[in-house]
This record gives sequence, structure tokens and C-alpha cells, in this order.
Amino acid sequence: MRAAGGFQPRGHIINNYLRVRPNISLYSHIRGAGLGSSIYSGYVSTTTEYNVALNFLRSRSLAPSFIYFIHVTPNFIDVAQSLGEFYAYPDEHEFSALGGIRSQQITGWQIVNVTIREAPTISHLIPNPDYRAALYDFAVSGGAQPQLAGFPPDHRVFREGIQPWCGFRGKKRANKCPLAEQNSTQVIQEYMASSVLKVNAIQVHSRVSSSWAGTIDGLLIVIGQSKPMVLFQNSSSGKYKTLNVDLNKAFDNQEVYISNLTSLGLIVAPFPHPIMSDAFRIESLVLVVNTTLGVFEMKKFSSLSKDVGTKKTDLEKVWGGEITLDDWVSIPDKEDE
Repeated sequence: MRAAGGFQPRGHIINNYLRVRPNISLYSHIRGAGLGSSIYSGYVSTTTEYNVALNFLRSRSLAPSFIYFIHVTPNFIDVAQSLGEFYAYPDEHEFSALGGIRSQQITGWQIVNVTIREAPTISHLIPNPDYRAALYDFAVSGGAQPQLAGFPPDHRVFREGIQPWCGFRGKKRANKCPLAEQNSTQVIQEYMASSVLKVNAIQVHSRVSSSWAGTIDGLLIVIGQSKPMVLFQNSSSGKYKTLNVDLNKAFDNQEVYISNLTSLGLIVAPFPHPIMSDAFRIESLVLVVNTTLGVFEMKKFSSLSKDVGTKKTDLEKVWGGEITLDDWVSIPDKEDE
């Protein structure tokens, strides 16, 4: 389980939560066969009921087997609340994990020997030594997420404008069901970025070009709606720096998600120059963020080569760049190794 990184949907790239395959559908996942379906749907099935898990093993005479205890995160979707009357297996009490389950959020497991005819033999609970309490102890599930249902275009929900799927979040229009018109891949990607991938650390990796002299000017960086932060001060030629962002100071103690990191900006804080501007060049900018579900890297500006000198004496924004969700790539978490 640890070597696999946890539990992943079939065909899914491990921890690649923003690379969503087309036609991901909670509705299709459930119709595939409920718990134990082999059909790729982008979800991993779990249950809140211990006996459901035990009966699942008993019905298949899978021995020895394991029952895993997992701490939820916001990618765990309440199937009954999200699909309502269209949930075909209400007795399974399913929470489906969008994109999979990380090994570090598994709190422990039991070894189970069970067959159809014999009483089960169940071990004591074995704690997972890799469980990351600081990251998951206070995490909550995503609960009801009707917008993730993924009904087919000709479904009765859309034909009849059934709530809550039509008019979701107050977007209902006459004779229209907005959810029917939305790209399901984009809906899932936006949900992951704005509600699941909570940022708990940001690093900015940057380098001053060695083809220019150093500078006594200061250079500030802005990430999304953050406050300006000092990136370089009195920097030498070719200097490399890693800035560890103080999230509370930079974002005024607000929660930060990947969806909030929409841009980068560079601001020069000039030192008074007696003769001319103090020109210099930023060779590269790379962001690395730790989130609830792993580490992501943004290398869109890794070959920036931007001249950022100024002749002004006041703070001046000298460059800005947009970040989209497609610019983020999942990378290995060193704590997983």
C-alpha cells in the first residue's frame, strides 16, 4: 500500500489530482457496480460502515484481506447526498474519494480472514506509522457536492430541471440547466483546486542571471493576492535563493488553496542611484507548494530571463505573469520516500 502511494483509481497517475481524465463521473462510478467496481471513474470507493466492508470481503471470500481506516479529506464525496434519489446502492453508505487516497491519511488497518461459511478472524488495529496527524487530524470530508454528479447529457435531471442539480448555487436560468452545459472535467478541476488542495507551504525558487552584475536594489514578489514579500535584497550576480513564504503574514491569516495562486508579480524597490538605473535580470522563478494531497510544482517561468531594473525612485511593478491550473504538476513528496 505504501509503495503504491495509497489507493488510486484504475489508470490514474498517482497524486496527480489536477490532471483530470475526461468524462469523470460519480454517477458512472456508482452504476459501474458500486463497491469494488473495476471501471475507471476517477473515484475510489469507501464506506462509513464497518460491517459493509466486512460483508464485502465475506461475499468474495478474500482471505487474508485488510480493512483500512482512513481519515477523510475534502475529496471524499458523500454519494447519497450528491446523487440523491439516483444513488443505486444506499446500503453501502459510500463516500467516494475523488482522485484516490494517500497512504499518509490511512490511520491503520486490520488483517481479516473471512469466508462465506466461517466466522471472521480479525486482528487488532495496526497503526500506520506513516500517518500524518498534523496534516489530516482536522480535515473534513467534502460532504454533498451535487455539481460533481456527472449525469449524462440526456439524463432526466436535465430534462426536468430537477433540484439541486439544476439551479446549483443559484445559477438557474429559464428553460436551462447550467450543469448540463458545463464541462465536467473543468468542474472537477476547479473543485479540487478551490476546496481540496489547501496549501500549507509555499517555496519560491529564483535566480539572478550571471550575465549581469549584481544589484543593490530590492526585489519583491507577489503571489496571487498576497502581500509583497522580499525576494532579493542587495543580490550578487548568479545568486540563487529559496524563499519560504510565511503564509499567515502573506495572506493575512486566510486559508490558501491552489486556486488562489493565480499570478506572480515582481516589484522593484530601488536604492537611490547617483547616476543611472541599477539594471539586473531574473533568470528563473519556480513555485513549489505543499497541499493536503501532495506537492505541486509550477515551472511556467523557469526560463523567465526578465530584465527588472528601473530608473524610478519609487516602488514599481516590473513584471507580471498568469498562472492557470494546468500549469501545476504533481511531484514526489520527499516525506513519501
